[in-house]
Amino acid sequence: MKLDDVLTHIGGYGRFQILIFVLIGLINLRSSGYLLGIVFIGYKPDHHCTLPTNATLNESVPLELDNEGNWQLSQCKMYAVSGSNKTITCTDGWDYATEKGEKTIVTEWDLVCGQDWLVDMSTTIHMAGIMCGSLFITPLSDRVGRKHVLLACLWIQTALAFGLAFTTSYLQFVILRFFIGALNRGIAVISYVMMTEVFPPSHRTLPGIAQQVFWAAGLMGLAFIAWLVKDWRDLSLVISLPTVLMVSYYW
Repeated sequence: MKLDDVLTHIGGYGRFQILIFVLIGLINLRSSGYLLGIVFIGYKPDHHCTLPTNATLNESVPLELDNEGNWQLSQCKMYAVSGSNKTITCTDGWDYATEKGEKTIVTEWDLVCGQDWLVDMSTTIHMAGIMCGSLFITPLSDRVGRKHVLLACLWIQTALAFGLAFTTSYLQFVILRFFIGALNRGIAVISYVMMTEVFPPSHRTLPGIAQQVFWAAGLMGLAFIAWLVKDWRDLSLVISLPTVLMVSYYW
């Protein structure tokens, strides 16, 4: 007798299946923060060149048209000499229009003007990690066992996510984001397969679709948390905290 025949015989939605469904759902709930947290961690506020001593905005920063045809302070240029029309790139960094306590990787590492592409690059590197996770981690679970690989990925991801909050350079940040992405994809695929395998074939469609409710709830929770936590390092720590609770899944 095959496993699917046994599952069909004992019934579709028992307490054990519902428990597994919820536990796997909690894994999906926290995973959205790793993927889309960059929206808040890499947020780019309005900015302009840092002004020379005793200078004013009007005499130091020129106006330019934005994409909507409105005049605004230039974000990347300043006057070479006060009162002249010659402009140069910012020489003393940037001032950012941020709320009290608000910090992002953009404001910390000045990822603006000629460096603004690095924020999008961090997402590209994260997605490359997701691709590698699909190619290498999920097949490993078929050989070693899903639970063992899932728990290992969760624990390693917790350590890396905590480390992300203490990075001191962009390079460290993207390297950790790559491996977090790889582990996140492995966790997602392995957990989904584990969840569907406890349901008989005729009952797998509904729980498979309903898992997306946890993902959506995670997105809404992420937006609320990011509204409360303004510092990207603190936000990274908060995003990683739910994964710590997954250590209990060993039992």
